[in-house]
Amino acid sequence: NPGVRIQIDDRNEDGRGRGRAGKRVVLVSQAHPGEDVTVRVDRTTRGTVQGRVAKVIRPDPGRVETRCSHAFHCTGCALLQVSETEEDAFKRERVRAALAGVGGFELEPTLRPTGACGYRHLAKQVFGRLGRDVFLGSYVTGTHHVTDNDGCPVLAAPLPAVLRQLAAAATAA
Repeated sequence: NPGVRIQIDDRNEDGRGRGRAGKRVVLVSQAHPGEDVTVRVDRTTRGTVQGRVAKVIRPDPGRVETRCSHAFHCTGCALLQVSETEEDAFKRERVRAALAGVGGFELEPTLRPTGACGYRHLAKQVFGRLGRDVFLGSYVTGTHHVTDNDGCPVLAAPLPAVLRQLAAAATAA
């Protein structure tokens, strides 16, 4: 249902934008605090609605461009189109909160991969089928629906070609 309009207030612990629809919390991958978006609903439970951005009505001025053609389709990168500075701050706060009860830790400067793309050497991929063709992709957050993310730019260079070969072999089998 790509017509649910939501004001995004903040982020949840995994980086998805969080808003409210009545008494339900709405979690939206790739939505930023301060944005108004319409949401494609993927899953509804008693207390939450989970989905993807169908359309950004009022964008966050800090939203950055991405070369990922799977934006708003794949939900694997919740912080897609967030600046490196904002991503670092979000992740540092998550680590700080996790270690708060332990004490005695000083957080070192954040280490980042070089560039926003081509750094992920490990990715959980699942098989999906579209007609007779098999593809490898990822689950849409909160569901068992597999979305094709062929050519994911976050994966290290050799991985997309290997995944295509696996999918072709599975289709041929």
